[in-house]
Amino acid sequence: MLYEKDRVKYLLLAFSLLGLGAMVYLMLSFSLSVIPTNSCDIATNFNCGEVVTNPYLSKIVGIDLYYYGAAFFIVMAVLSAIFIWGREGKLHKTASVLLPVFSLLATFFAFYLIYLELFRIHSICLLCTTGHISIFALLIVSLIEYRRHGLR
Repeated sequence: MLYEKDRVKYLLLAFSLLGLGAMVYLMLSFSLSVIPTNSCDIATNFNCGEVVTNPYLSKIVGIDLYYYGAAFFIVMAVLSAIFIWGREGKLHKTASVLLPVFSLLATFFAFYLIYLELFRIHSICLLCTTGHISIFALLIVSLIEYRRHGLR
């Protein structure tokens, strides 16, 4: 039987998949042109196109930022799956440490991106915000789980 405490672990996977979904949507819109690029533009201040194509936020080393986001969320989903279904052992312990560490690093980067959106670009991407919220939630849940399980 699945105990109430164990259900919290599934939030790690859920938030990883939510963030991945937002990044895939951005890829489908801006790289692959499967979805119209203006599909998440609500108003001048809520405009994914303006944020994603802005020089401040568009690319690092020639690669669009949402590809890095997708890679991050895939790694987090794999680590979450290992943490949820893996046997107690070295790999499980490694996942329990890497989840909060990667989430913390991503949180710092997300705060930087939010700063750029608010104070440099003056527009917010709702899909990016979904990714940011997923990162913050991953940090909180992974810290709760790490504290609960520790390094046994």
